[in-house]
Amino acid sequence: MVVGARAYLGTRGQPITSRVLVRIEWLFLALTLGMNTWQYLPLVAETFELSRLVLHLLGPIVAVAVVTALPIILAAFSDLDHGDPSRGDTGPSYRTNAVIRYPSQHSPGARDSEEIRALVSRARRLIAAGELPPAPGADKVRRALGCGMDNARTVRDHLTHPDPK
Repeated sequence: MVVGARAYLGTRGQPITSRVLVRIEWLFLALTLGMNTWQYLPLVAETFELSRLVLHLLGPIVAVAVVTALPIILAAFSDLDHGDPSRGDTGPSYRTNAVIRYPSQHSPGARDSEEIRALVSRARRLIAAGELPPAPGADKVRRALGCGMDNARTVRDHLTHPDPK
């Protein structure tokens, strides 16, 4: 649970940096190491075999590596730039209408209206360049901008009924 929570929150820009939590992780990893190796230690085992001790050390050592590395690796994956599909970069041709990063940092209405304004502006540039018809349908807007259908409909509506502002 602790590893999962740290990994999940780390990928969303909210890494857990609690010393208490790190100590709890190390305590349980040390207990696992002790339980795995105790009966194979030199003065405890009937016949000591280094290979058996090493074999039982590997599990906890791998666990320590995973606990340490997983949050870092998942955070790095979440920071990847997948490009802008409308420019032809490698990436999905369809993007959902979700907030792209760290939704807790944005109020939903403000983020949506900023994104829609940017999409409408791009659509107007494409219309001026002749890459989109003057009154494009939502599907043409979606394909041209690489956005989700909900955003494409909203952009289409802004193009056909501009705000009086």
